Amino acid sequence: MVVAIVLACLLSIGIIVLVIFLQFKHHNNFMKSAMSIKKGMTLTNVSIIMQKPAASIEENGKNTIVIYEKRQWKGIFYGGTVTRSVKVVFENKLVVNVTTTNFAVSIFF
Repeated sequence: MVVAIVLACLLSIGIIVLVIFLQFKHHNNFMKSAMSIKKGMTLTNVSIIMQKPAASIEENGKNTIVIYEKRQWKGIFYGGTVTRSVKVVFENKLVVNVTTTNFAVSIFF
């Protein structure tokens, strides 16, 4: 009986560690991808790097603004949901500016 309880506790701890690791890896990949966007890249290059559809695309004249977002639930005591975003401004179909939001917020608690 005691062995079963110990094994159940170890399995639960293992699952929690796995979930935290996967969450860290997923958000870390998003931030690394965003940081690799450089001036002069095309929309196709940026789409390949980000590996996900844009949250919004806005076109006005020769400028295009593309925003990618990633949300993370951090818990009630740690500010609720944190949204990390990358705003990429294209002019004449080339990147001219990249702005990130909430990248300084810890991935962990």
